[in-house]
Amino acid sequence: MEMDNINVIIDAMADLRDAEPRLLRAEFPTITTGMNPARVAEDERKRIRLDVQRQAGWRIDAEAFRRFRAMVEAQGVFVYLINASTTDDWRGLAIYDERRIPIIVLNGDETEPGARSFSLFHEYAHILLRQSAISDQRYK
Repeated sequence: MEMDNINVIIDAMADLRDAEPRLLRAEFPTITTGMNPARVAEDERKRIRLDVQRQAGWRIDAEAFRRFRAMVEAQGVFVYLINASTTDDWRGLAIYDERRIPIIVLNGDETEPGARSFSLFHEYAHILLRQSAISDQRYK
């Protein structure tokens, strides 16, 4: 049921974007699996202005997650938290299909902000790869 709701939202956003393209612009590069992951991460940190010193100043994981989410959303990626099943079933998913509306959905049942941050950037990598994906990876 939640996926149906998300797809309705994506369809509506795609219609809105088609009517007024300036409203929904995504600002992120395309990467490939053949690229050097360390280089991609370094380039993306520079592009979204996430330097290590600034990140080290964030005192709690919940603050870091809020800031990471804002940075991803500033790229034109919509991030949703929904409670649908347990984190034993899934942690996050990325949707990027022919509608070209980048969506990340995180399981709201995940109570650990550090795990949410991990899932956020894992799914963001799928968006950069232009791949829809669901993740049940466990944060260790």
